[in-house]
Amino acid sequence: MKFLNVSADLADIKQLVLKIRASVLLALIFTYFWVYGPLQEVEPLFNQIAGDSTFLQPIMLGKDHSNSEFTIINSAQESHFGYKLINWRTKSDKSFFGLIADSRLSPAMDEALGLEILQRAKKHSFEHGQAVLKTALDMYYVEYSKNNKLTELYFETTGLTNDIKGYAGPIKLAIFIKPDGTITKISYLGSDETTSYIEKIRNLGFFDQFSRMNLFQNQSVDAISGATLSTQAIARSVVKVVNVAADSPLSNYMDEDVGQFEIDARLTSSWIIDAVIISFIFVLAWQRKIRKTKIFIVFLSAFSIAYIGFYLNHSFTYITILHSFLGVSISKFVAFYVAISLLAAVWDNNTYCKYVCPFGNIQKLLHKLMPFSIKLPVKARHLKILRLLLTITLITGLFLGMRDWASFELFPDIFGIDFSSIWFWVAIILVLISAVIPMFWCRVLCPTGAVLDGVTDLCDLKTYKSLESITIRLENKPQTMTLGKAI
Repeated sequence: MKFLNVSADLADIKQLVLKIRASVLLALIFTYFWVYGPLQEVEPLFNQIAGDSTFLQPIMLGKDHSNSEFTIINSAQESHFGYKLINWRTKSDKSFFGLIADSRLSPAMDEALGLEILQRAKKHSFEHGQAVLKTALDMYYVEYSKNNKLTELYFETTGLTNDIKGYAGPIKLAIFIKPDGTITKISYLGSDETTSYIEKIRNLGFFDQFSRMNLFQNQSVDAISGATLSTQAIARSVVKVVNVAADSPLSNYMDEDVGQFEIDARLTSSWIIDAVIISFIFVLAWQRKIRKTKIFIVFLSAFSIAYIGFYLNHSFTYITILHSFLGVSISKFVAFYVAISLLAAVWDNNTYCKYVCPFGNIQKLLHKLMPFSIKLPVKARHLKILRLLLTITLITGLFLGMRDWASFELFPDIFGIDFSSIWFWVAIILVLISAVIPMFWCRVLCPTGAVLDGVTDLCDLKTYKSLESITIRLENKPQTMTLGKAI
């Protein structure tokens, strides 16, 4: 008995050491990204100029450029009149070569795009005046005029800001600027962002913060908690268009030159309140003093659905973990959400999926209301493997540039309540299926659950013992077969 107690104590100590190591590793990773920011994203060649290889037509024949690095020399050294000087450095000998790229071959200067910009600008003619398409060095834009007097200029981010990504890619905007250097408004044109995020941004007045902005001094706007990446991408897109247009055409209309324009999009301190309330949900799930009765679970689930789901419309997902590795910065609120969810996976067997996730909770509550349920004729471990393979496929696709795959999670779609979105109805159908087949989404399709369960498994000694037993069986199996043949 003493021997068994000693073995149990040693196992507990090993388990504790394993979890402490995992926590220290997570702390080091978070500290690194806190100090140095996200890793630089590896993009296809000149993806920042819409990824069109025709932009780089002048090349040296007979040379292999597959092992080369290309960068545009910064604007201070740029030669204008439609051309840009490009650095070309080979990775092997680190030597430099020069290339001249004709910016008129850029997708932003495509004639068809110019006509599209004019058509979109004409929709605002009643408000701003007659629309006439104009060409600058690096972009198309539109002049508005009333009674032969210039009233406003119209710009678009289309083709110019493909390197600036929100949650799921570039965000297309229309920017209205007066000749005196004042932004009158910006309008959303389209993106692959989740519809509910865009609606939240619009309803909370984020776009209104750009009205009456002066281009001759740096500005700041309040980012939206729960849609931080999207709001910061919008601000950066506006900044890039203004800076690209500063020399041409804005300098032709303004008495004063536009300098290096900047907009700082930051979360207000209100995110701390959200972080405290989310912490409270985790604490309720962790504590052991209050027994987790059915009423307690229903209360916790309903609170999570109401606050995190419908109010914040924000969720921790596997994409949130990957952002820093894809060159995308995250806000303090999102970083906190990631940290507490991962630590809960290390120390409390994935608290997030069990008690906090609103999408999982809405499935649980609906299942309780169903008079019957259907059991899948597949073992749980096989479903877990299927979910893991799906997650690996999604993550691989994201790193290969399939950014629209980031929208696979249906959490925002159902709580956004956008009846015009097909993904809202897909989310409804999957939730209804999960009400009949218990936790269907969570057990079969949820990549976030796969990642968090993976973290939990890696911090559990039982996982390594199972791997050891499998290894021993595999090592012994060939010997048994050989003996059988010999016999």
